[in-house]
Amino acid sequence: MPKPVRPPINEASFEAAFKLARARLQKAIEKHGNGGFVSWHEILGKINEEHHELLVEVQKETSERRDELVDIAVAAIWGVASSLSDCLIDEP
Repeated sequence: MPKPVRPPINEASFEAAFKLARARLQKAIEKHGNGGFVSWHEILGKINEEHHELLVEVQKETSERRDELVDIAVAAIWGVASSLSDCLIDEP
């Protein structure tokens, strides 16, 4: 049986996704400051929290699903930036 072909994502959609994440990241920095996560467990906890919120919205089939995906992306970006900035105290 042939593998189904996924529809392509156009460049404009990728750019729009990056724009949404950048705007949400800026709002988060304005609200919470730019303090980094201090451990991998904290990063995982934040991503798990956002993942749980996505699960709830998917189960309810709400229009908030995309927003929750953006929140997961922002949490991941914040985690990467924390690691790159040497904020993680449990980094070997």
